[in-house]
Amino acid sequence: MNHLYIPRAIIDNGPTSRLSNLGAVWLPLYHLSIMIFTVFNTLYTTGLSSILINIFSTASTAVVIYKAVGGRLGAVASILYGLNMYTVIHASSSYMAPLGSFLAIASLYYFEKHLENKSMKDLTKSSAYAILATLTRYEAWVTAVLLFTILLFYERERRLAIRIAYGITFMLGIALWIAYNYVIFRNPLQFVYHPSAGARGYYGVILGEMLNLLHANYLDIIMVVYVLAGPIFLLLLTALIIVLENKFNGLITAIIYASPLIFFLAEGPELIIVDHPLYFYFTLPFIIVLGFKGLEILLSKVSVRVFTAIIIVSLMIIFSLQAIHEYYMYNILRAELYKAYPLYTKNRAFVHAIRESWLKEGDIF
Repeated sequence: MNHLYIPRAIIDNGPTSRLSNLGAVWLPLYHLSIMIFTVFNTLYTTGLSSILINIFSTASTAVVIYKAVGGRLGAVASILYGLNMYTVIHASSSYMAPLGSFLAIASLYYFEKHLENKSMKDLTKSSAYAILATLTRYEAWVTAVLLFTILLFYERERRLAIRIAYGITFMLGIALWIAYNYVIFRNPLQFVYHPSAGARGYYGVILGEMLNLLHANYLDIIMVVYVLAGPIFLLLLTALIIVLENKFNGLITAIIYASPLIFFLAEGPELIIVDHPLYFYFTLPFIIVLGFKGLEILLSKVSVRVFTAIIIVSLMIIFSLQAIHEYYMYNILRAELYKAYPLYTKNRAFVHAIRESWLKEGDIF
């Protein structure tokens, strides 16, 4: 609901209508994009003002996925993306992720094209999408910094001044947001120090986990990726083939498409997001592109029979991990229940009933 109210408050909030109503928690582009639609009461009250933007963003993401993968596999990848349950949920609601993921993956797609043909036109398109993406979702800041770094140190054939000039354009969105915070709130990092969680919550957890990778709950991460992407998750195992096939260029391609996946480090029962793939939807297009790029190379190397065998073995591994995960969570539940109900914990039916009630209430299990 906030994503509908905020843009309306900018232009139709009586004497307090002002740009500062954008606040400092969410990045501004999504709210600015739907702002004009909220003027119409029908679009505002029904939520269509945001759905229109998300439908456009979702369709555009499907087109980019098709182009990035290419051929028949590209068509299959874009169709699977559109049929994903979380894609349908986001396209028909006021979530900010569809616009952000479209802009971010478009930036990566044109950057990949630039690496292939050294076209400055593609580099310009990549930087333009990066600016917009970094004004939509904080996840895109990771990709923007990564592209800036690659441009600065990888493309040695261009003069350093040109690399720096183009690299800075990838950071303009971040600079604009910091400048807005300074002008409106007199604090360039207001989005960090805002009284609500803001960037300190989800993104602060990511930074903490990056400094302590052994602390991450990798079993939970695997399960969440599996729930989010379904069988497509298995295709991530083929991503290594991209590197083996194209050596250094393949490594760069794999890294840029895999960079948003770092946000899965926020997953875990002791963290703020618990087994909730909905919050990781931003990463779905990148998972699909990365997986299908690897699949394309794999199919050119092995027969259909061998590929089928690989998929079957992979599924067996996934289901085994899922069984281990369920057993692990069941034992945690028993330990928690033993503290509260020591006389009933040995009763499996009782434990199962409590677990089901917690699931309905949205608790951590």
